[in-house]
Amino acid sequence: MLPSFGEILGEPIPAYFTLLMLGYAVAIYSVVRWGERMGLETAPLIDAGLASILGGILGGRVLHVIADGYFWDYVHLCTDPSKVDWPLDRAE
Repeated sequence: MLPSFGEILGEPIPAYFTLLMLGYAVAIYSVVRWGERMGLETAPLIDAGLASILGGILGGRVLHVIADGYFWDYVHLCTDPSKVDWPLDRAE
């Protein structure tokens, strides 16, 4: 069982996800506060923070698919499932 911070609508709230989003929120808030003190427009800072969240999630997923050793299985699941090594457990 993974650690969680309770439930919402019967679904557990994963601790890792919660702390990751809390970290992003604190970082974006800190940058916006710093930008206000420096006299900068804050909307682009918030946009950059949100873009970094999306880029981090997408980049992490792309690296995971490429680096985990199952890249061609992911490709074949979409193109020709008969080429996939079943089961997807190569730990020997």
